[in-house]
Amino acid sequence: MKKKILHTISLSAILLTATFITTSALTSCNKEVTNTHNVSFNTFTGGKVTINNNIYDYEVGSQVTFKIELEEGYEVVDVTTSNSQIELLTNDGLTYLFVMPNEDVSITVEVVKRVDLNTLLNNLKSNKLEVNVDIFTDYSGEGFEEFDFHSYLTQFYGNESYSIYEEDEDGEVYLDEKYYKNAEGNLEMREVEIDNTVVTNDEFQLDESTGPITIKFDLLYGNLFKDVTVDDFEELEDHSGYIAKGANLALVLSKMNYYYTTDKMESYKLIPIDTSTLRFEITMPKVEMSNDVYSYSYVETLTGEVKVSNKEELKVEPFEEESYHDEVASALTKMTEAKTFTYNRTRTSELTGEDYAINGIKIAENALYTPEDPYLGTPEGGYAVYDDNNWYQYEIVNDEPVISIDSSFGSASETTMLPYLPSIVSPDVFYQKEEGVYATRTDYIASGLLYYLLEGTELILVSYSYYPVGEVELFITDGTLEGFSYTFEVYNSFGLLQDIVYNKVMITDVDKTTVDYEFKLDTPDTSWFSSIIGTWEGNLPLLNEEYGVPYTLVITDENTMTLNGEVATNIVINEDKTFTFEIDGVTYSFRVDIDLENPSWDEIFVEASTLKPGGGSFTRATK
Repeated sequence: MKKKILHTISLSAILLTATFITTSALTSCNKEVTNTHNVSFNTFTGGKVTINNNIYDYEVGSQVTFKIELEEGYEVVDVTTSNSQIELLTNDGLTYLFVMPNEDVSITVEVVKRVDLNTLLNNLKSNKLEVNVDIFTDYSGEGFEEFDFHSYLTQFYGNESYSIYEEDEDGEVYLDEKYYKNAEGNLEMREVEIDNTVVTNDEFQLDESTGPITIKFDLLYGNLFKDVTVDDFEELEDHSGYIAKGANLALVLSKMNYYYTTDKMESYKLIPIDTSTLRFEITMPKVEMSNDVYSYSYVETLTGEVKVSNKEELKVEPFEEESYHDEVASALTKMTEAKTFTYNRTRTSELTGEDYAINGIKIAENALYTPEDPYLGTPEGGYAVYDDNNWYQYEIVNDEPVISIDSSFGSASETTMLPYLPSIVSPDVFYQKEEGVYATRTDYIASGLLYYLLEGTELILVSYSYYPVGEVELFITDGTLEGFSYTFEVYNSFGLLQDIVYNKVMITDVDKTTVDYEFKLDTPDTSWFSSIIGTWEGNLPLLNEEYGVPYTLVITDENTMTLNGEVATNIVINEDKTFTFEIDGVTYSFRVDIDLENPSWDEIFVEASTLKPGGGSFTRATK
């Protein structure tokens, strides 16, 4: 195709010439049969093509005229023909003519919607913004079927606030978290707690090594496009959109919590939709992963829009009570009062559909028991109150409970290791998802609630690579809680998402469940202690004392001892011939060296640790 731009004065001359040539050719040939061919056009968004009196068949050598009619905001990018020898003539870029060749001709019109970038950017800079993002993660590999994991995120940038929120089918907004600019211009967070109260926090801890600090609101949630100019856009050759020319547009993405730079993206396209909307399409490079079990790969894509929002700035307020909350309140009360019950839990991978485990977890008043769980890496066992009235973690070995961690988790009267629904959980933090199903209104509430619902075994794991996400659903019938469900994301050692696990727990045998093990501590052999009952004397050096100071240790029995007349408390006698006690908050540790055949050689050594004396020994005065 050859396209020439003509001045208006020469266009009419060419038309007359073309007509003359055509007439002369037909006359000289003196033929009655005409040779005609068809002209066709492509369809395209943003306009249409009209042709001479809607005629599409033309004689060879005749003139063909067509006009492109465009909708507002569109312009012609290119016009091409199927015959590269055809010369397209135009004087305004919208009306074209050519001479019909001896073959059919198809014409392709390419248009693009032009949005004034300055107007678009000014609108985005000066108004409230709404960011809607679709995230797709495609997994494949050994052990995986092709799988699309999809999530949807909406962020709302008000003039003085920032929110992440989701809407239900009725358009009601559920806040996960809300940030405000307070009177000092600093960031302030407000959240609804599980008891349906609103908490405010204006100090933040960035990591474990820092103390609480205040943060300027505009530093994190100021206008995304504050520093973006038209110079940051570079149009693609196919006119389908723009790419980021500088760092400012990449910074916009990082503020939206996508910490990508343009040089690390497989593709990155910005498409102005109108003077209030900018669309973006991003594809990340394929990631290959492998472990000892299988290999897999995934590709992540993001599509979304940033647009001027007409929504009102969101408020953080306690949720209102609804009529269905009576049933939720009844279920919460019954579960709080339940003494024993059994969880029948199924665990399914949302990536593969595989069932990982079906566990029967028994909850008694004094113990929790769960079967071996290879998926979580936990042995058969749980937590129990032993005969000293303290909680211990145990494993079942040879059908007997054996303490697996040599320490106590605290007294039974002060600590519980069992899951429960506390009375502080307000029914108002749930909404009715469907008949008999009630779900937490926000992810924040769901995460807080799970720390009460999870049994001790899983509660330890959520601090590591297992993260609760999404809703907690309660299954309630006639005011009775029959079960609940929740979802974990599982991350590998590289911090990459490895699995998404859906957990469903059904509750049975309320107030009928028992854990039939005898939880007793091994009684230490302290019979040796009777041989040191009596009076012991020694010179013990004190700090900053050059010479020893006389001390007398009187041992009356296992429960009564004095040191220089001061009564010992918190006496602990061990099997390895050591014992400790306290006096006025100072701990004394003793190691005993006795010889039954030569009692005069017996000694009691004061070990240096948190002791007031710096160490020394006692010898027997009387027995």
